[in-house]
Amino acid sequence: MTLPRLGSQLLRLLSEAPRPTDKLCVAISGAARPHVARAIERLADEGLIALKWGRWQLTRAGRRAVPAPELQVAVRPYVPPVAPPRRPGSDHSHIPSLAGGKLIRRIT
Repeated sequence: MTLPRLGSQLLRLLSEAPRPTDKLCVAISGAARPHVARAIERLADEGLIALKWGRWQLTRAGRRAVPAPELQVAVRPYVPPVAPPRRPGSDHSHIPSLAGGKLIRRIT
């Protein structure tokens, strides 16, 4: 995992809430602890994050540098599948119906 990618992940994590170094290392499970520590140092040197009360948090410049969230896939409206054509002989619209005691003849 490269340092710029680690830096953007750290900024995203810190935009959610301030966290101590240990929690940041656990949250980024794909990188070794020394790499995460180096990325934290680099972000602190650039003035994007600051340590306050034992937790790293974003500075004003860090909040501006947080990468935009990834775009979601466009949602299409649901279109139901087309019903298959009727089989020959399955049309029963000519058969009369008995509803409520009345005989209803269907005329088509």
